Amino acid sequence: MADRKRHGNGYSASAESTVELSLNYEESVYSEQVKILFEQLPLGLIAAPINSIIIVAVLWNVVSHNMLLSWLAFMLIVQFLRYILYLKYYKASPPVADARRWGDLFNIGMAASGIAWGLAAIMIFPPYSLAHQALLICLIAGMVAGAVATYSSIAVAFTIFVIPAVLPLSVRLFLEGGGISYALGTLAVIFALVMNASARRISRSIETSLRLRFENLELINSLEKSKRKLEKATILKDRFVSLVSHDLRSPLALIRMLLKKGMKEMEGRIKPSDKEILTNSTEVVNEMEHFIDSLLKVERFQMGLLTIEKIPVNIFELVEKLKTEMMAESSKKEQEIINEIPKDMIVNADEILLIGVFRNLLLNAIKFSYRGGTISIYSPDDGIECVAVADTGVGIQEKSLKTIFDYGVKKSTKGTDGETGYGLGLQLCRDIIEAHGGKIEVTSTVGEGSVFQLRIPSEKGNELLAGGSEKEDAIEIV
Repeated sequence: MADRKRHGNGYSASAESTVELSLNYEESVYSEQVKILFEQLPLGLIAAPINSIIIVAVLWNVVSHNMLLSWLAFMLIVQFLRYILYLKYYKASPPVADARRWGDLFNIGMAASGIAWGLAAIMIFPPYSLAHQALLICLIAGMVAGAVATYSSIAVAFTIFVIPAVLPLSVRLFLEGGGISYALGTLAVIFALVMNASARRISRSIETSLRLRFENLELINSLEKSKRKLEKATILKDRFVSLVSHDLRSPLALIRMLLKKGMKEMEGRIKPSDKEILTNSTEVVNEMEHFIDSLLKVERFQMGLLTIEKIPVNIFELVEKLKTEMMAESSKKEQEIINEIPKDMIVNADEILLIGVFRNLLLNAIKFSYRGGTISIYSPDDGIECVAVADTGVGIQEKSLKTIFDYGVKKSTKGTDGETGYGLGLQLCRDIIEAHGGKIEVTSTVGEGSVFQLRIPSEKGNELLAGGSEKEDAIEIV
């Protein structure tokens, strides 16, 4: 019994590893069915001797003692040998490959047990006492009914038991003759058939359940492998971004140093126009470094490696920076970006992440607006808590509005001038805003334009309603 406890619920370490890795469902399912048979075996090993002793005691005065004792001895020997088989099974902890052999041994034990019960109808049948016959029939029927619940994980195991257990009894009743004996013999046959059908139904249910279990384990194993691959790819991606950022910073730092050194050495001798060019170049280098830092921070946020650092952010100044940054893009399409946000509008947010969100919304507004269009950033209620960014672009189809923030819905549509996708992607924008305790929404009319609204708690705990324009299919993360 110690071996039995070591295996917990009957699942050994060896078998469990086989279960997790096995692709052969048929063999694995059969192995588990055999395991269930051995798990249930102790119930039969207890019930059979007890009922045998009861039968011998009841028939002691109506049947030959030698026959009774011989039959009881045979029954006990059979059950003892089955107990030895039970102990050997749990000691061996057999792998899936050995399941067939152990299943055959179990079936041999079931056949022997069935024969032992069938011999009762031959060796200890009371021919002249209907009451004792009824008791013998009831006890055999009880063992058969119990076997349905106990040994039905493999239908053939029950069939091997029920045929030798019930058939001799039915034959003996028919040989006895008489209406009652014929009726009892017929009922015994019908009972055996019904029990066998029930055992088969139970066996199919168990087999289906086990098959689903193995399929689920295989699916889990596959998902685990995919998860590990994804985690590895994410780590490699983070390393790549870090390396690229470092490699980009180095030449930018050198360029900035050379520009400052040149301006210092040529101070007083440089033309105003040339000085302005050098100054603008230095500012461009600074902006590029800031943009690289933004990319790194967004990547770390996306990977869940970043804690949001909230500070008071002036939305007017933020949009002004982005307006300057995007002047080249908007000028190509002769578009005008109008910033009408109140100069004192403040929100409490992570500035770098918030810049990334607004940059994505405005870039997509430019991408999907027509040449000569207008992108307006304004306060519709002339207050300090409402901001809207609107355009006169192509708009978004109604069916796309429902899934535009969803991961897994990845599309790529070119802009009005054939531009390709860029920006953070609306899914990530939504994650950033929600991480701030806010919400992002969109309204759009095809052919007229779109407005993306986002709510972020303001510095005083109020909600800020801001809007960004994003167009249909502009939801891929690039």
